[in-house]
Amino acid sequence: MDRILIFKKSFAKRKITAIALCFMLAAGIVSCDNKPCRDKQLCIKLKDLRGTHWRLAFIAPNGRPENPIITELTILEPQDCDTCFTLTFDAKRTGYITGISILNTVNIQIFIGSDYPKEGFPEVKVSVTELDEPFDGNLYSDFMRSVTRIAFTHRRLDLSVGNSTHIFYHLEFERITH
Repeated sequence: MDRILIFKKSFAKRKITAIALCFMLAAGIVSCDNKPCRDKQLCIKLKDLRGTHWRLAFIAPNGRPENPIITELTILEPQDCDTCFTLTFDAKRTGYITGISILNTVNIQIFIGSDYPKEGFPEVKVSVTELDEPFDGNLYSDFMRSVTRIAFTHRRLDLSVGNSTHIFYHLEFERITH
């Protein structure tokens, strides 16, 4: 009888501990958006952009890149597609962007918290699926995969491809919703 009582007490303790751990993990996941931000202005701007939608206006070379992929301002086809080459800032999480080319999906994370390593421009991490695209091939996906910087105003979003000293290409997006 005593063994059954001890088993019930220890089972109840483990159950309560497991429930408490689940709540702590859930609170940790929700509070990831509340990381300390090194650049307060950037964080305010990014929070204002939550839920906004953007469409690619053009891709442009910057100066004369070596072995250029494009040599002049380029507007990708199809131009009459409302959902192609769009990006959306996540409505709930600051610094997360999803998008689509024609067939491929794009995911971007902007590092703004304690993991934001650089001054001036936040670091970005981009992932893109790898389906073969019609029209301009994988030009958009290849550029998105190479994005190293992001800058924006209220109406323009500029994703840049380059290295630490030089920008080779700009992907300019126009805001399509407020």
